[in-house]
Amino acid sequence: SIKLFVHLIDSRHFNSKLDSEVREFLKSIKRDDQQILEVFTKGDKLNQKERSKLKKSFPNALLVSNLKKSGINEINLEIFKRVFL
Repeated sequence: SIKLFVHLIDSRHFNSKLDSEVREFLKSIKRDDQQILEVFTKGDKLNQKERSKLKKSFPNALLVSNLKKSGINEINLEIFKRVFL
């Protein structure tokens, strides 16, 4: 049984039509015992102004950068908490 959907979103294009459609689709199929976790990728590509804009639109945004390996531990912990606790 799926407990968690992880929606990966390019942080440079977080308002794309495709991501909005995916977000709405996940909401429409999600059961009450399931959760959606939105993870914004390529965080290293954002400057401070862009990062602030993202956080304003998505206050609980989880931001990762594979290149700089930032946010990976936080995402792993968040997934673990949501699936197992």
